[in-house]
Amino acid sequence: MIALNGQRFGFDINHFAKRLLVEGLHQIDQTLNYCEDIKPLEEKRRGTLPWLA
Repeated sequence: MIALNGQRFGFDINHFAKRLLVEGLHQIDQTLNYCEDIKPLEEKRRGTLPWLA
């Protein structure tokens, strides 16, 4: 980060948080990226645990 006076500040950020910032995503948006992978798991769960549907 660079302040208005030109002073630079460094900071550590984990890979996941950096990806969200760079891609302009929220954590829910990130989850929705895996929607196609989640659907079959949800369908299987409905078959074995229907009371959780």
